[in-house]
Amino acid sequence: RTNRWAPLATAMKYNPHISIHQDTPGISGPPLPLLNIQTAVTRCERGNREVVYGAEQCISVHEAIKAYTVAPAWQLFMENKIGSLKVGKFADFVILSENPYNKSPHDLE
Repeated sequence: RTNRWAPLATAMKYNPHISIHQDTPGISGPPLPLLNIQTAVTRCERGNREVVYGAEQCISVHEAIKAYTVAPAWQLFMENKIGSLKVGKFADFVILSENPYNKSPHDLE
C-alpha cells in the first residue's frame, strides 16, 4: 500500500500544478519543507536510504521545489502575488547553506 502513497509522478503527467505540503497537526512536529522535498524526490523511508517506496513515483528536485512554491500559489489563484520571487510580489524566503540542485537528494534536510 505504501508504494502507492502520494503518486506524484503520475499526478504530474495529468496536472503539472501538484503541491507538496505538511498538514500540521495531522503530521506531528514542525514543518520540514526540505525533508518533505527529499521524500518526494527519493521516496525513501526516513532514516533508511535502502528502503524505497514506489520508486516510479519519484519526481525531480526542480519539480518538488515548484510543488512547494509556484504550484500552491497557482492553486490558490494567487500566482500574481506569491509563489516566486518577482518585483511586486510578497515574498518569504530562506537562505540555504547549499544549493539543493547541487546536493544529493538524500542529503536535503
